Amino acid sequence: MAKIDRVKNDLDLEDMDARLLVLEDSKRIPKLEEDEYTARIGLVTAEQVTVGQFGPWVKVTIPFKINIPDSLESLTVNFVANKSIAPSSRMYPIIKGILGKSPENGFTLSEINGKKVKVMIEHRTDADGNVWENIASVRKIKKKVISN
Repeated sequence: MAKIDRVKNDLDLEDMDARLLVLEDSKRIPKLEEDEYTARIGLVTAEQVTVGQFGPWVKVTIPFKINIPDSLESLTVNFVANKSIAPSSRMYPIIKGILGKSPENGFTLSEINGKKVKVMIEHRTDADGNVWENIASVRKIKKKVISN
């Protein structure tokens, strides 16, 4: 009976090895659940983009480094948007959340480098069915007041 089990196990391993050679369309699954996380803002970058739907624009990337709960790993989720601070822009509510107030005209984005914030992660599925983490909102972490 042990010889039959060993032969069966060998066949199972061969099947498993054969399956590894089959090409399949694999989909990305998110590393973070939809939830709120503490994040640290990395180095904010900006680049001039010469071609866009509405002409040239400035692409700003704000990287949010999030420690994955119950893991030693972290994940950086980039928020990318036009540089505009118009209240109707995608950038405005993110910067307002980081600062805890409306950004003033002339505010320099490098001032948010290294700030610790709370981010709300929502999932976004692309046209190929891959699921990505998306920064839905950001809020400033309020400093704890210690009273005597």
